[in-house]
Amino acid sequence: MPDTPRTLEKVRMELVEEQRIAAAQKNAVAAGELAPVIAMERLLTEAGRMFLSVVKARLRGTAEKLAKADSHRAVMTLLDSTIDKAGAEVADRLEALRQDSE
Repeated sequence: MPDTPRTLEKVRMELVEEQRIAAAQKNAVAAGELAPVIAMERLLTEAGRMFLSVVKARLRGTAEKLAKADSHRAVMTLLDSTIDKAGAEVADRLEALRQDSE
């Protein structure tokens, strides 16, 4: 398929559209609707580290119960509960951090 020549009008329309998109993005960032990628990557990294830290601490706290568990089902129940609690704790901490940053 041969390239169709770009007319001056078409180029102007493309430029107007690019400017409109750039202005909309700038306004969204200024309004707090969009966050820079670097900030989001930093937040995700911190959330991952926090989650691992909380899970490890909670597992250490349930180590004796895990050692005493007499069945596979009991172990899985303890692990599920521990991980759910860790997830809730991390979510609460992240929410507190978000509120502090506002």
